[in-house]
Amino acid sequence: MAVQLSLALSILARAEAAERFMHANVGAFGAPSECHSLVSRGEEARWAKAVAKAEAVAGAPFRTIKAEALVRGGMTICSGDPRWQRFVDRVYTRNYPFCGNHV
Repeated sequence: MAVQLSLALSILARAEAAERFMHANVGAFGAPSECHSLVSRGEEARWAKAVAKAEAVAGAPFRTIKAEALVRGGMTICSGDPRWQRFVDRVYTRNYPFCGNHV
């Protein structure tokens, strides 16, 4: 069974780019640091929702998506991997072109 890896990774990257965008908006308005914690409050639930959607599209569990991303794409789905960050950066600049890429 082939995993729809590109679509699943796009869903996950869009979710991470949306989190960046929310934090960028909070920073752009000069809000106090407590507002970043309010934005982060639902981050785990939003990420779980994105993972569930990616699993449904790929037709495979998240661990299989992660393994396929490592084998086929050579990247780990985490903020510490530079290849994953470049992928998320491309999605961020495509989805939010007027926001800059400073986050």
